Parts: sequence; C-alpha cells; structure tokens
Amino acid sequence: PESMMNLKSGQVVNGKVDGILMLHGKAVPTSFAVKASKVDNDTLTVSTTSPTLIKAESFGLAEGVAALQKIAGLKSITTTVPVTFSVTFTQ
Repeated sequence: PESMMNLKSGQVVNGKVDGILMLHGKAVPTSFAVKASKVDNDTLTVSTTSPTLIKAESFGLAEGVAALQKIAGLKSITTTVPVTFSVTFTQ
C-alpha cells in the first residue's frame, strides 16, 4: 500500500497487505498482517506480524497430502499450514 511505500527513513508502520497467492496453478485472495520499516532511503523491510493460515484444499493439494499420509503410514497430516515471510526491498 502507498502508506508503506512512502515511509521516511526510520519510520515503521503496521498494516495489512492484500494480494493473490498463486500456487499449483491456483490463485487465492490472501491477506497478511505486516510491519514495514524504512531502513534508509533505498531500503524497505516488510515482515509478517502473525502467520496467515493457508489451506491445501484451496490450491488443489488435498489429494497429494492424502497420498503422502498413506505412503508414510501416518494417522493424519494437517492440511492447513501457517505462512510467514520477511523480505527486503532495495531501490
């Protein structure tokens, strides 16, 4: 968002980033709670402040998880995973 892109050096802001997560040929609207920090005039860091839960079913991966569960001889495998990230952008 503009509010995160136009920070001055040393500023930090919390917010939400909405976008489309693409995986396995599927595009799913996804939101992440993030903290953006302007390190200097050319560097912006963005990190999640809490995990976003991603479901295998949303990306057509449930059958693959079930096959893995069977092959591994496990009673269950969770199909929801927490996703976090930390990135640095340099101009």
